[in-house]
Amino acid sequence: MRRLLILLWLVATTITCHAQDLLVTASGDSINCQVVKVALDSVQFSFVRGSKEYMALIPFDRVAKIDRGYYTWLDSINSSATNTYYELYIEPISFSASASFGIGYAAGETGAKVSNVVSKKLKMGIVYSANAVYYFSHHGICVSMIQYASLCKSCKLRKKFMGIGYSYRDYINTDTKRFLWFADAYVGVANLKINNTRGTYSEEITGSNVGFSANVGFETKVFWRFNVGGKINATTAYLSKIEKSYADNNKFYFPETKELGKNNRINLSHFDLCAFIRFEL
Repeated sequence: MRRLLILLWLVATTITCHAQDLLVTASGDSINCQVVKVALDSVQFSFVRGSKEYMALIPFDRVAKIDRGYYTWLDSINSSATNTYYELYIEPISFSASASFGIGYAAGETGAKVSNVVSKKLKMGIVYSANAVYYFSHHGICVSMIQYASLCKSCKLRKKFMGIGYSYRDYINTDTKRFLWFADAYVGVANLKINNTRGTYSEEITGSNVGFSANVGFETKVFWRFNVGGKINATTAYLSKIEKSYADNNKFYFPETKELGKNNRINLSHFDLCAFIRFEL
């Protein structure tokens, strides 16, 4: 109802060429500006800083009131509130979630120091991930889940990483504002699981430790609130302790913990090239 009343009021009022508008935010801040366009999800306005005119956006749900022609002179055009909102809401989208899929390469000696039946086919794998980001202008807090799966059929390997981190994004071209580049960095928990079967022999190896992950990529809007893009990912972790269980000739042997030591740690590093789609709220 409030949105409808604001839209009707803007249509009904007349605009004078020298008058400035008053935009009041939901938090009570006042912005001396010229309202250019009111859409269903945002309000576009212009203001002068120094000798230049700037355009800015603010989400519609953060607008409490708009008074056309409230100011008849530019008495506070360079106010701190105006500058703050230009920086804070230049990109009105604040939350996004994405899903990605790609191919990965295991750079570490995965499995070589764990079992003599693990083959080099584990070097290549597929990667799928999901992450969510809450942005404060260009900076964001993000969570991520990455799953790496080997392409080897006889010896299945899974690496999983779950972490929380920091993200930064900005426009590649600030004039067109079409393409965005971003960089993420995470710290979290990395898990390893290997299942190997050969004849009557079966083996399972598991382990986990603190790990790190980072992404660099770009994206562009395709329609509505959907963006598509590509990214390069690097994830790394080391295991110095694993748990092994195996069965042979229908006999099951209970899991045993194996300390690998500092010089025999398992390197879980892998590099990935992925395409993704992002939905923004």
